[in-house]
Amino acid sequence: MGDFFRLRREGLGLTQKEVAAKIGVSRKWYVEMEQGKPTVELYKVLDVFWALELELEARAKEAKGKE
Repeated sequence: MGDFFRLRREGLGLTQKEVAAKIGVSRKWYVEMEQGKPTVELYKVLDVFWALELELEARAKEAKGKE
């Protein structure tokens, strides 16, 4: 996911520092998240979606074996 965020950020012409400031975290936190740190807080990752103008969609999977 970090690579996805990095590509989107670069596509928007934003620096890591700018995105970090938008969501209220340190640049260090943002860099670690882009690098794939496994212990980032979900609520902060959701803020990254907002800062990078992305939508997150969730939907239920179809149960296997049911018609």
